[in-house]
Amino acid sequence: MVKMALPLLLNLMASYGINIVTLAFVGHVGTTELAAAALGMSLVGILGRTVLFGLTGALDTLASQVGMGIGVCISCAWVG
Repeated sequence: MVKMALPLLLNLMASYGINIVTLAFVGHVGTTELAAAALGMSLVGILGRTVLFGLTGALDTLASQVGMGIGVCISCAWVG
């Protein structure tokens, strides 16, 4: 089970690490800029995840109704 969870753990740590490093750099500029950057990153993270989770749910429903795997639907969507 650890073998399966390790890539996900590394992905999440890298994702949050980028945000922490970015905010650390912005924090050296000033407190107002730090607050603005933190608020912007939070809003983008929340709104981006909401949209992607919605699209993923719709694609999952569509793929199960059509009778093909999600990978086939995604590749068809990329091709056009």
